[in-house]
Amino acid sequence: MSQTSIKKAGLEVKLGALRQALLQEMKLPDFRGRHLFIAKLRLIIFILCWMMFIVFFPKIWVLSPYVPLIFNVGFFITSLCYLNIIREKYVIFMGILEVLADVISQTSILYLLGPDTAVAFVFYGLYVIGAGSFFGYLVSLLSATAALVSYCGLLFLMNTGIVAPFNYPTVASYLFRIEGFGYIFNLIFLPIALGVVVYASKIAYYFSKIKERALETRNVQLLALNRIGSTIRRALNLQSVIDQVLKGVIQGLGFDVCFLALLSKEEKVIHFYVPQANALTERIEEIWGRKLSDLHLPLKSTNNSAYQSILKNRVIIRNEMVELTIGLVPPIDQERTKKVQKEIGFKKFVVTPLVAERKVVGALIGASRKAYVEESVIDTLDNFANQAALALESAQLFEELQQKNKQLEEANKIKSDFLAIMSHELRTPLTAIIGYSEILLDNVLGELRIEQKDSLSEVLKNAENLLQLINSILDLAKVEAGKMELNLESFPIGEVITEVYQTVTPLVGRKKQELSIVIPEGLPSLEADPRKLRQILLNLVGNAIKFTPDRGKIEVKVDYSKDSTFWLEEFSYKPEAYENRGLFKITVADNGIGIKEEHLSSIFDIFQQVDSTFTRRYQGTGLGLALTKQLVELHQGVIAVESKVGQGSLFKFLLPSRPTS
Repeated sequence: MSQTSIKKAGLEVKLGALRQALLQEMKLPDFRGRHLFIAKLRLIIFILCWMMFIVFFPKIWVLSPYVPLIFNVGFFITSLCYLNIIREKYVIFMGILEVLADVISQTSILYLLGPDTAVAFVFYGLYVIGAGSFFGYLVSLLSATAALVSYCGLLFLMNTGIVAPFNYPTVASYLFRIEGFGYIFNLIFLPIALGVVVYASKIAYYFSKIKERALETRNVQLLALNRIGSTIRRALNLQSVIDQVLKGVIQGLGFDVCFLALLSKEEKVIHFYVPQANALTERIEEIWGRKLSDLHLPLKSTNNSAYQSILKNRVIIRNEMVELTIGLVPPIDQERTKKVQKEIGFKKFVVTPLVAERKVVGALIGASRKAYVEESVIDTLDNFANQAALALESAQLFEELQQKNKQLEEANKIKSDFLAIMSHELRTPLTAIIGYSEILLDNVLGELRIEQKDSLSEVLKNAENLLQLINSILDLAKVEAGKMELNLESFPIGEVITEVYQTVTPLVGRKKQELSIVIPEGLPSLEADPRKLRQILLNLVGNAIKFTPDRGKIEVKVDYSKDSTFWLEEFSYKPEAYENRGLFKITVADNGIGIKEEHLSSIFDIFQQVDSTFTRRYQGTGLGLALTKQLVELHQGVIAVESKVGQGSLFKFLLPSRPTS
């Protein structure tokens, strides 16, 4: 990029900033009323000047027609500018043109009175002071610059002879002779000029109060929106958030009604929401003949210019309601829409995009019956929309999560019911198979050969394994369905551990393993379900036997402590969960094959096998540890595992000495 292009771009940026600042100053509070006041003051000055023409220069049209012509044209241009400014058309251009027309009109009067007198300071000074009081320092600076340029232009034209100095001949006026004109002019126009100054001061004071009230109103708006913003951030229900957002825009920013357009992720369309119990929306629906909530806008709608602008993250202002209803489904009759706008009196529609995570998810549409909406209100609405977008997005996600959770709960219930039914239906014929196999092995129905007995023993063994698997599935289904109940008893924990030891002794003997139990003396009684505790220990010890090689070592150990803070930290468990309750710590350690670190986090998951090769080499389904965890937690306990590949595993769990009710 060349140096010239860089300078040009920099100049354009500065001019854009100046234009925006000038626009801000011209659009101070009570935009319409302010310009109407100035227009009235301009009319008074115009009448006073013509009184001067009639009294002091009755033949001005004959002797110097250009002066009143310039004055009249200037007044006409000024009036046209005020009309367009009030209608918000070409505000910046009309403002500059109005200042130039005013200053040139003043210069034409100054030409009559003599540019070399102090009257120039009065004319230009009052105008610059008024501009600054009414609109701010930038408009004052523009007026001062225009006055200086115009005055210099008049002096140049007179000094070069292009324009001759004004020399009105001494002629009789209707009331007096023009001689002694200066004194008479001062006596007549000084009170008028002072009155104009007082009137201007009154207007300036009036609008300074308007500024103060506008500032107070803005503070009230911000406080209201901040309060509502806090409310919607705490709300999780989508409809509640929508109601609060619409309520906030209406009450906090003074819009007559507000609509919310929100993207529906499931249907890929934009739905519309309206404030509840609002008379205006009810009237709109009555004229349209349908509910606003029944309308939607397809995402592929290309004929709605407002929608296309919103997609580009632009705040837009529309005067016609028809522009916002183009492309709606079902379509809205334009005549009905025009009737709505005419009857209710909507004049401005401010549409602000809702942006969440850099994506436009909807829009807020504020409708006002005022001809002008303050820039500060639009800015505040834009800021509020950012908060509302995040709150709406969070509420939508929360609602989706609730729906997913509900679906998961239903699916889980169906699964549990299915498992329970299937387990029951499978267990009935399997019990018959086991029963008949035992009858055959007992030679009740006749003597069997050795080969037949061996085969039948294998059938009985696998049938018992299958029955154990079915019982585990049934127990898991009961736990997950919340139907598993504990039959609590108070008993010495050593008795259950000894029973488990006796049960697994044949299995240990086959593999020539060493199984030891460590039970300290003087342990207090444990309040638990002895059958389920036995099942927990059998699962853990059975796994240790299964995954420990021949001649390996297995140890079952139990400890008790009243102050078990260290144990709780070891298990990463909150101490207050077991406040004022003693804890039993039971461990089952082996020096078997161990478990890989990446599998430790999923070892207690249902149907989880750490490695497919284990499934082939070691018989198992992954139900035992899942059921063990469920049973421990049913006793309000916690279970954990430590393991290293090739060095063995340590399963440990804590049980409170008595569960809480």
